[in-house]
Amino acid sequence: MMTSSGFKGGEGTLLLNSAPDGYWRETLCAMKGRPLPPLKLTLFYGVYVVAIIILTVGFPTLVPVPHIDDFVLSSVGVTLSFLLVFRSNASYERWWEARKLWGSTINRTRDLARQSITYMG
Repeated sequence: MMTSSGFKGGEGTLLLNSAPDGYWRETLCAMKGRPLPPLKLTLFYGVYVVAIIILTVGFPTLVPVPHIDDFVLSSVGVTLSFLLVFRSNASYERWWEARKLWGSTINRTRDLARQSITYMG
């Protein structure tokens, strides 16, 4: 697409070429069609967790830290690792099944196309 100013491209290219400093602020703050709105909650959660950690480490008397037994912590860790492994295996099995079905669909489509060409020609 050629415009009167000689630039090629769509609306984004025109904005980029016409803005003296670029248009990174508009791109960063865009709410429609951008991944920023879902990231706001993640960013807020991350800031919240970091603030709690800073308060806990920096001011131990302000935020009391409960003592957890080492056996309980290691038991929970082992249990969570087993659950993670089982979930990973189950998701891999689902992915492999979907891959086999998709491959079968592609092969059947190729067979149909080959038979159609043979029938027509």
